[in-house]
Amino acid sequence: MLANVSINIFLFGGLMLCALFLGFIFRRIQLKALKRKIGQLESEILANHAEILEMQKERVLLEQKFIETLSSPNIPVIPINSGKEKEEKTGENIPDIALRKKLLSKKSADKHS
Repeated sequence: MLANVSINIFLFGGLMLCALFLGFIFRRIQLKALKRKIGQLESEILANHAEILEMQKERVLLEQKFIETLSSPNIPVIPINSGKEKEEKTGENIPDIALRKKLLSKKSADKHS
């Protein structure tokens, strides 16, 4: 059956201490790598945020410049409609409304007959 197996308690304790020590070393290496990765990601995020803020600052400056140029009195105002169209509108003969009503009443009477 089972033979008498004797385990030296000092040897067993020494192996346990070595395993514990190796586990701490392994975990410490993992934590350092994770902290280094977190530091890299944080610095990348900060750089991206700084770039976004710089772009927003440029956009605000461009908007201010645009508003200043729009409100500047040096820019001539050009009307969309030319003067010729106004002349044509005033020169046209406006049809008589009474005549139109008369024609419409004739057409409606012809349809009913």
